[in-house]
Amino acid sequence: MNGFFGPRLKATALLVAALLLSACGAGSADFAKFANAGATFSDSAPGAYDYAYEQFVRTQLTDIAVNNRKASEAAAAGRPKPVVDQLQRDLAETAKNTFDNTMAYRKQLAGAKEHATALRDYFVALRALASDIEPEAAGASAAGFAQKLGQLTGASATFSVVGSQFSAASLLQPFVRLAVAEYRNERLRRHLETYQQPVGDAIALQEAMFAAMRRFEVARGYEWVAIRTRQDLAAQYADLSKPLPPDWLEKSMKVLSTEPGPSPISQALDAAHLLRAAFENLLQGKAGALGNLEQAAAYINVLIGAFEAARRENTP
Repeated sequence: MNGFFGPRLKATALLVAALLLSACGAGSADFAKFANAGATFSDSAPGAYDYAYEQFVRTQLTDIAVNNRKASEAAAAGRPKPVVDQLQRDLAETAKNTFDNTMAYRKQLAGAKEHATALRDYFVALRALASDIEPEAAGASAAGFAQKLGQLTGASATFSVVGSQFSAASLLQPFVRLAVAEYRNERLRRHLETYQQPVGDAIALQEAMFAAMRRFEVARGYEWVAIRTRQDLAAQYADLSKPLPPDWLEKSMKVLSTEPGPSPISQALDAAHLLRAAFENLLQGKAGALGNLEQAAAYINVLIGAFEAARRENTP
């Protein structure tokens, strides 16, 4: 968990504001740039899901360690046998739940990664279609992948991630207008008119899944701070042979006020949000801050690499 807590990421609000304030006309070249950023995001998403799984397993193992400590301390302190026996049963139940929960979460993330892969295939085809590269073949390919996305996020499809359940088809409101005056690429125009809704739903689904994982990450982050803080503070104020450090109050307040900082999950959520906003803007004839979207999508891998490097440094 080293490196997990730090300053809150503030760039998202600025990026979204710039995206929504921009009103320049959008055309085929903008959709090609958007599709390129979408492919970058979809390439990076599986790594963010892998990170989420690792962090989830860590929280589950932490629960085992906490219950193990409680049972061990009770036994060492000579607590009544019924109390110790109950704590041992709690420990066994926690261990069982850990296996069940991690297997279920792995299955959930496998589905999310499959969806991200399908989304990447679509964006690659859309990029070719918007760039007028073999337009007939690109149009057929983009249509096929859009149909697959529609099947994955159809009305009957429901998804569950760390306790959050949602229907993909209800995530994005139907589009009411498609600005087509700027589109000289007739195949792109027809494609967008036909498949804008399933594509928008697929993007919104990725955003919703990362949002659910971020909520879980933040909640467990607060719990982790609470556990560590109780241990650290107790070690100081319980030792009556030493006075409390002069800055004890200030440091304690700082620790207790700490909020979970950026992570691959939060960055993926930011990129997915920008991706959805850019798609909506482009359909309405606004180019938006596509450069910011590209940077946000590419930065997911930067954060993943940083966390992997920190883990290697802290592994004995």
